[in-house]
Amino acid sequence: MAHQITMKFAQTGLLGRQQTIQLLDDRALRIREKRNKRQREYSIDLLALDPNSQRRFAWCWSWLTGSGLTLSGVLVLFWLLQYYLPGAADGYLLLTLVLGSLLTIGQLYLFWKYSSRQQVFLSRHANIPLLKLQINQPSRNEFEQFVQRLVQRITELDENFELSTQQQLSGELRMLRRLSKNQVITHAQYAQAKEELFGRFEESPAPDVPLPDMADA
Repeated sequence: MAHQITMKFAQTGLLGRQQTIQLLDDRALRIREKRNKRQREYSIDLLALDPNSQRRFAWCWSWLTGSGLTLSGVLVLFWLLQYYLPGAADGYLLLTLVLGSLLTIGQLYLFWKYSSRQQVFLSRHANIPLLKLQINQPSRNEFEQFVQRLVQRITELDENFELSTQQQLSGELRMLRRLSKNQVITHAQYAQAKEELFGRFEESPAPDVPLPDMADA
């Protein structure tokens, strides 16, 4: 079945990850991600999202780790050069110091460049991060307009459908199971969410007729 695309949004995130988001029928998000030659596509039902998002800082740990390894390598070379070339080590020590410093500074710069602030939308009941947006990308105006529209639509759907707790829990669990199979979230996150949602099932009233998961459509 063809879907109507009611909103589009695109960003370039950490390490060149491209993310394209389409709002289908004002009901579900279709997300396409591309990094190097790897691509994946998945969908998220807006009814399973919490409208209250969080702001977090995403650290690019790979470059910080690389700078630490480079610095360790420079220290090892210092020791080896002084031990094996005690009479002619000064020139090599200077060269090692310069090259090591440049590499370390470069990696620290990349760590700073690719670390960023994110706006994170969580699942409504299990609090699993499902949508991560780079704040003020591609521009502050476009970013704020998209977030405002998204929050508005999540709130409208919640008010219009008036789902019972059981319907909300079952729909969220189905979606998280699908996202786990597609490796969008980890198996550990799904197991944690499953335990959390099953616990709430026991506390909620008897289930109503389940609502179809439009994100699977």
